Amino acid sequence: MSGRHSDPKRRDPSRNDARRHATRAARSAAAELKRNRKLLALVIAIVAIVLITVIVLNFVRPQWFEPLYRMLGIHRDSGSGGTGNSDNPDNIGSTNPGPENPDNGGSINPAPDNPDNSGSTTITGDMLEMTVLDIGQGDCIYIQLPDGQNMLVDIGSEFGTQSPWTAFEKLMQDKQVTRLDHVMFTHTDYDHTREGKKLIDRFEIRNFYVPLADDQTTATWNKVITAARAETYTDEGGQVQTATVHESVGAFTIAGDGWQMACYSYERQDYPNVSKDSSALDKNSVSPICVLTYAGRTIVLTGDANEKNEPYILSRGYLDDVDADVLKVAHHGSKTSTMQSFLDTIDAEYAIISCGADNDYGHPTQQLLDRLAQYRDVTPDGDYDGFDCVYRTDTDGDVIVQIGKDGTMNVLSEKVEANNRTLRATSVRAVVWIASQEYGVCVVCRRESVYA
Repeated sequence: MSGRHSDPKRRDPSRNDARRHATRAARSAAAELKRNRKLLALVIAIVAIVLITVIVLNFVRPQWFEPLYRMLGIHRDSGSGGTGNSDNPDNIGSTNPGPENPDNGGSINPAPDNPDNSGSTTITGDMLEMTVLDIGQGDCIYIQLPDGQNMLVDIGSEFGTQSPWTAFEKLMQDKQVTRLDHVMFTHTDYDHTREGKKLIDRFEIRNFYVPLADDQTTATWNKVITAARAETYTDEGGQVQTATVHESVGAFTIAGDGWQMACYSYERQDYPNVSKDSSALDKNSVSPICVLTYAGRTIVLTGDANEKNEPYILSRGYLDDVDADVLKVAHHGSKTSTMQSFLDTIDAEYAIISCGADNDYGHPTQQLLDRLAQYRDVTPDGDYDGFDCVYRTDTDGDVIVQIGKDGTMNVLSEKVEANNRTLRATSVRAVVWIASQEYGVCVVCRRESVYA
């Protein structure tokens, strides 16, 4: 009928279908855009993490990027640490003697990631400090621990030479030390026990760590072990207590608040006979190999360990996870100690040799110095590749290692300022931790602190 008006929607159903399709398409597009935004945010986060990681690694591991820079023709400044380039003709602190001059007391075989050798940093707060005393041909190592405890490892020097007591007593007076929590005699030799009896007479000592040895092995050892068994001290409550004498057998650990020293020697059934008639090889080989750790740093102490007990310890896997910063070289640098397999396992960057000037034994020997000079990491792990510096008490005087609670470490020479080193802790681990918490990225770092 001409007077009626039909409904437009009913009159044109195709237009209604188009609207429905447009609505569905818009909703679909909005959902897709929302999904894409989440994906884009995830991509941006991943890229940001990668960029942050690359930037940080570029600062702390610049040697990893050298091939790329060379390919792009980019010249990089090696920085204040010095790598022996033409910008540092004096090469202070990085003498790079190589095998031709391995007895140099300074740094050897510099690598692109040289730590800061322009001087030491001041470490405050809880600190571990180890002093390798210059006492001639012998060993005397004092360790101030971060929780207030202290430790002495050996106190001896070669017969007929100056006693270590003068240097030791001065250090104790300077640090106002009147008691010792831990005293270790690594083995019975005179150049490690010479002033042991006087030490026990003058200081209150709580714990001794001693080898399994016949009391009559030497006259000096007899006096030392007899005095150790009779030692007493006054505890915090004013009560007199008998000191504890621990046998350095098998695997044992000395520990405190935040630090520990894991030590390894022969199991009882494998322990050599140590008596007056025993060989020097057997007497020296009972020296425990000790791994002192604090704030992610590691110091390896060795006494007079040698080619007999080093393989024994290595074969048991005790040192497989060690990544050392500092090695106290065994037996004053003897050719039959600190063997290649031992160096390959512990991967240290700083070596300290306790030896007397012009000693009768030729320590440190050329063979040992060559091993240190030529050493390179078996498996590169981003730390210094080889030894950055080899310290000798006959040329450096006292050598001091300081470790702060954040992992910052100083290695200091009393006489040669150019040999001073500082290894600074960085925030790399914090960056990695944040990334793992926010984005579920799992990154494993072998070391708590790294070079800066």
